[in-house]
Amino acid sequence: MVPTHCDACMHAALVDAELVDEGYGRCARCGSTARVLPGESYGAQDQSLFSELEATVAEAGLTPLRAIQLAVALDNRNTLPGTGLKQLAQLLQSSSILELIVMNEPLAMRKAEGMLATLLEAIAAGRSKSDAVPSAAAVAASKQGGHSG
Repeated sequence: MVPTHCDACMHAALVDAELVDEGYGRCARCGSTARVLPGESYGAQDQSLFSELEATVAEAGLTPLRAIQLAVALDNRNTLPGTGLKQLAQLLQSSSILELIVMNEPLAMRKAEGMLATLLEAIAAGRSKSDAVPSAAAVAASKQGGHSG
């Protein structure tokens, strides 16, 4: 299953890879075209976790700029599993993310961090063509002293 995002209704979902054609699938919510998001692929057993995290992010009503800021906070995925989740749980005030941390299962936490990074990047992409809001990768590179160009 691959993550997709519908720009028409802003819904993200996992879609069976066999239902995707040339990087696009169909949005189950509104029927519009949904683009495949770059990142990891998942199994059918991950559907409920992805849906729950998507609902959490959607309820937060994040702007593209805020999504970029949260993606940068989540960029700690290179550290111990759960580090980025803890920061995001505080910033989003999310009980579903806190439940993942309480379970203390490194694999589940790492998977959730990857899913959240994908969801945040999808929201941030709403302004990706604008110079007013830099991409999350550019912001992360600048914080690490790197250059994005």
